[in-house]
Amino acid sequence: MTDTILVKRKILCVDGHEDTCLLVRYLLKPFGYEVTTINDLNSGLRIARTTDYDLYLIADKLSEGTGIEFCEKVREFDRQTPILFWSARVYKSDQQRAIDAGANVFLRKPCDYDEIPAIVLKLIDESQQVQPTGSSRKSRLERANALCA
Repeated sequence: MTDTILVKRKILCVDGHEDTCLLVRYLLKPFGYEVTTINDLNSGLRIARTTDYDLYLIADKLSEGTGIEFCEKVREFDRQTPILFWSARVYKSDQQRAIDAGANVFLRKPCDYDEIPAIVLKLIDESQQVQPTGSSRKSRLERANALCA
């Protein structure tokens, strides 16, 4: 008989609002995710550099900076881990800035919080598959929109 070892998938949630971080932890814990929550840019970057995560969930507004800055800085040392960016900003230009900064998906707040676990699972699963080389930003944006449709 073989023992099955369940590997908890780790998520770093960086959001300037502690209540939102607690909500994310509450939403994802029943699905077996281990969620670390941080409220500020610098602490988020420090922990992202020292710990392997399966996904970053980043809000637009952070203490000491923005989610865009976080995405750009994370992509300097981690090009693979998917980033789910969420914001109350509603313009296409805001969505495009997040995608250009390195986010895989842009999710608007408020959102249907029941959809977050499915989006997280899909992003993590897709990141673990071999991605074709040379994919364009436009195709990444199209994939991001499809995940949130």
